[in-house]
Amino acid sequence: MASSSPPSPIEPLSPLNPISPWPSIPPAPDDSQTPLVEESLPNPTEVYASIAILGSYLGFAVYLFWAFVPPTWGWTDWLPDRQWALVVPCWMLMAFILMYWSYGAVIVYNNPSWESPKGLTDPYDNAGPAQAKKND
Repeated sequence: MASSSPPSPIEPLSPLNPISPWPSIPPAPDDSQTPLVEESLPNPTEVYASIAILGSYLGFAVYLFWAFVPPTWGWTDWLPDRQWALVVPCWMLMAFILMYWSYGAVIVYNNPSWESPKGLTDPYDNAGPAQAKKND
């Protein structure tokens, strides 16, 4: 004869039932699933770099607008003369070239001459004329 299990005094959906689909205690949030506030914020260096890039693009667009706007527009009278649209980049290019050459000249000036033994040895070297005399 078929025996049936006695009815359980605990309801099947009760939190006290061990096979209940609803847990009695809510699970703790998993750290890998919920990002921390510091991780969800962008890096300040990236923010400042983005602002600098956008600012330089905006500045270049304003410069091009100033350089190419027709002089017949009356509201551009307060801007500097248009010759500065060519003079400023030329001066900047010459300053960059002068800086580049000056840096190379300082390097050449600080190096020893070709005839100097300082170009081959240094104070911490063990091979040299003075060291060879000590070993004899």
